[in-house]
Amino acid sequence: MRKIYLLFLMLLSIGAMAQVPSNDACSNALAVALPASGSVCFNSSNINATSNGSITCDTAGPGKEVWYTFIATNSNNSVTVTPNGASPISNVVVTLMTGGCGAGTYDMCNSGTGSNPVTSTVGLVPGTQVWVSVESNGGGTGDFQVCINSTPPSSSPGDGCASASNVCDKSSISYPDLTGFTASGVQPACFAAAVRKDVWIKFTVGVTGTLEFLGTPIAADEYDWALYDVTSGCLGTLVSCNYNYASAGPFSCGIPGSTFGMLTTTTGQPCAAEFNAPITVTAGRTYALLIDNYSQTNSGFTLDWGGTFQMGTTASFTATPQSSCSVPLVVTITNNSVGASTYQWNFGDGSTSTSPNPGTHTYTSTGDYLISLVVTGNGCTSVMSKRINLNTGPVIAVTPASQTICPGDSVNLNGVLSLGTPYNDRLFTNNVNTAIPNNNAAGLTNALTTSGMLNTTLTTGSVQSICFTINHSDHSDIGRGPTPTAVQVTVNGNTYNFTPLPLPAVSGTATYCFPQAVLNAINAAGGNANTTWTLKVADNRGGGGGTGSLVSWEVVLRDFNSITGYSWSPTTNMANSTTLTPTVTPVSSTTYVLSATDLFGCSTSLSVPITVNAGITPTFTAVAPICSGGTLSALPTTSNNGVTGTWSPALNNTATTVYTFNPTAGQCASTVTMTITVNPNVTPTFTAVAPICSGAALSALPTTSNNSIIGTWSPALNNTATTVYTFTPTAGQCATTTTMTITVNPNVTPTFTAVAPICSGAALSALPTTSNNGITGTWSPALNNTATTVYTFTPTAGQCATTTTMT
Repeated sequence: MRKIYLLFLMLLSIGAMAQVPSNDACSNALAVALPASGSVCFNSSNINATSNGSITCDTAGPGKEVWYTFIATNSNNSVTVTPNGASPISNVVVTLMTGGCGAGTYDMCNSGTGSNPVTSTVGLVPGTQVWVSVESNGGGTGDFQVCINSTPPSSSPGDGCASASNVCDKSSISYPDLTGFTASGVQPACFAAAVRKDVWIKFTVGVTGTLEFLGTPIAADEYDWALYDVTSGCLGTLVSCNYNYASAGPFSCGIPGSTFGMLTTTTGQPCAAEFNAPITVTAGRTYALLIDNYSQTNSGFTLDWGGTFQMGTTASFTATPQSSCSVPLVVTITNNSVGASTYQWNFGDGSTSTSPNPGTHTYTSTGDYLISLVVTGNGCTSVMSKRINLNTGPVIAVTPASQTICPGDSVNLNGVLSLGTPYNDRLFTNNVNTAIPNNNAAGLTNALTTSGMLNTTLTTGSVQSICFTINHSDHSDIGRGPTPTAVQVTVNGNTYNFTPLPLPAVSGTATYCFPQAVLNAINAAGGNANTTWTLKVADNRGGGGGTGSLVSWEVVLRDFNSITGYSWSPTTNMANSTTLTPTVTPVSSTTYVLSATDLFGCSTSLSVPITVNAGITPTFTAVAPICSGGTLSALPTTSNNGVTGTWSPALNNTATTVYTFNPTAGQCASTVTMTITVNPNVTPTFTAVAPICSGAALSALPTTSNNSIIGTWSPALNNTATTVYTFTPTAGQCATTTTMTITVNPNVTPTFTAVAPICSGAALSALPTTSNNGITGTWSPALNNTATTVYTFTPTAGQCATTTTMT
């Protein structure tokens, strides 16, 4: 039956900046759901990982760990890490923990050197969750392959009915060595004699159906068998029996070492007489199978199961959906387990249940989760796990994340998209459990179909692994020779050989993976991803050797994600709206939304609010007019209503100027102007004061000029000397000082030619009215020629002359 498992994914940025792996921390460990075989391999890397200081066995300081987690399906658990890829890791350290993240201890840790693979192994109770860290001793990084194997311990059959080994599933069984087993003394009804060297296994039927089985002797030994219904105890009821010996009767086969069992058709089997027809086995009934080595050698056999019945207790459930982009995610869980009496569910998010049918479970955060179911019944324990992945949709970043602008402004938006889920790895597996024809170069072929891949064409990195699991008593029989064509995979018309061959000389169950070179060749050849793959495994020893079965095989394909579309909304007032870098000019506050969708169907949106503020008009206190040349203080850079900015042009105190205030960007403020009036300086004018004579009266000078300038004069008036007086205007009148000179003429003494004495009564000529030095005036008293008289000359006013006398 073909099964498809969504194995795991990695969350890495596809942007230019390196991003740490999503499983860089234990809490984000990548969940790996093991297939029914319990074995899986995949490629991974710790490139760009960081150290979280977890406790490991590294000796060169903390390494750069990446983490994985799985549910152990069986008791033997191992993780093998093999360096590979373009940049192989070196000095691998593999640590296994079961105590959970932060436990501070580990269960097993192994380290290697150079490019050697490293395996860590731990025995566990089935159903235990395991956390795995991988790093490089010394802090290196690189690529590697991880192989997880969770397998049952080797078992031996019982040596009697009461001690029969309990078989719990239809996996191939190998009992290569029967040393120590003897005859139990039982003689089934069809046997001609008692058993000679018998072994016993038993199983309980979970689902009614036909029983088929195929036994393959390892050596050329004769085997007989009998099947009992032992539901009520040993020996119970014989339900089928075969006793065919090479010399016993006409229907015997002379072929020692022939296969034996119960098959619908025996075509291709060496001896049909060694087989019985299938029977119907009933649910709830327990059956014991006796297999007798009539040849009494120590060589054993392998056993493969067929038919429609289901054996024992099998954990089985469906979970729908297993992958989604929606959070919260409601997963519907349907229990299909067989033969179970107890149930233990773990949903991977801290929730558990013991109900047979939990119904639904809700996950509220993106990430990887493992749903595991452990069931018990019929002496068996069975484990199944499924991975639930809440994919992270496209990661969107926009610069600016938000912006406040002013009316009329534009904003350049810069969107960047990256993949939250760069790829999904899908595991396609076939549970085969079919015998590999012994000593047959044609071998066993098995077809597996891959479907549902979104990347429909194989390309670089598409094929992540091709692995097969065999249960064989001598693995080196595969490819003995060596025979390079013993293990092959065929896809898209091309056949590729597995190397190296032969396989190692070991026995039991082991998983092998095709080398990276083969994967690269398949990828390079291209072709359909959704197609049929055919595996060939041949035991071509040519004689003797061991026997075994192909248990299962699987192909891991990688679906690469991509951004399939994006859009902006709304697009009103948006230029270049079909690009990631539009320019928006909103007229009012608007929230723009960038939405993106990826190939996996996940969509993400990011809102970018652009706030348009109302416009502000800065206000300032007006500056009073000044006089030309007056002092101007620097204009304030913050307005009365809190707007900051700058003024231009530079201050000018000699002319009336209009100044412009330019607000600092982002304040949604408009420019404003302020006019500072510079008044011209006025010269006061006065009526000149006429010259005076020394000592003459001087009226106070006017304190208001003819052109209305008020001020004061200095110095104090002086009527004895010509003086320059300065008029100082009162402040604030934009007037200059001015001067006025008041001329003070010196007083002149008139001079006359003396009049000679006369005789009384003699004639006297009139005295001259102009002095010898040009002073005019008059004499007094009137001339008297009878007596000596003193005459006074009084100058005419305005001549700055003093009176003088003449006798």
